[in-house]
Amino acid sequence: MIKVQEHTKIKDTISKQTLKAGKHPITLQWISWDKPGYVEVTPVANDWYLIAGTQNNTNGDYLKIEGKIRRLNEKELEFEGRIETLVSSINNGEPCIKEGKQTFYGKGNRKYFRLQNMTSCEGGMVVDYIDIYPGTSSL
Repeated sequence: MIKVQEHTKIKDTISKQTLKAGKHPITLQWISWDKPGYVEVTPVANDWYLIAGTQNNTNGDYLKIEGKIRRLNEKELEFEGRIETLVSSINNGEPCIKEGKQTFYGKGNRKYFRLQNMTSCEGGMVVDYIDIYPGTSSL
């Protein structure tokens, strides 16, 4: 039993050493794909990272994300936390808040991950494309 615990400790130490903090571009298409915001990603435990950041424009529109995130596989990220968007021309200019578990997925050959809960708070045919791009962390 002691050997198993020692092995686990070694594995955890190696895992922690390979996790690296960094910065990733993030976009909401209503704000801009050409002028991304950025999120800071910091490893915490069990392959989870803290994530927090924003994208803004000069009109006061914004995307804010805060919570924790981890990679499930090459194409999928699991997020738990809060995503808030405000776009003056959508949802009567009121904030749209998504809380709880969310999935980001990299479809096909895409190098970025798109939030799969795309329905805007306005509903109907309005969708939000929130994308996290490759960055400098080990996420």
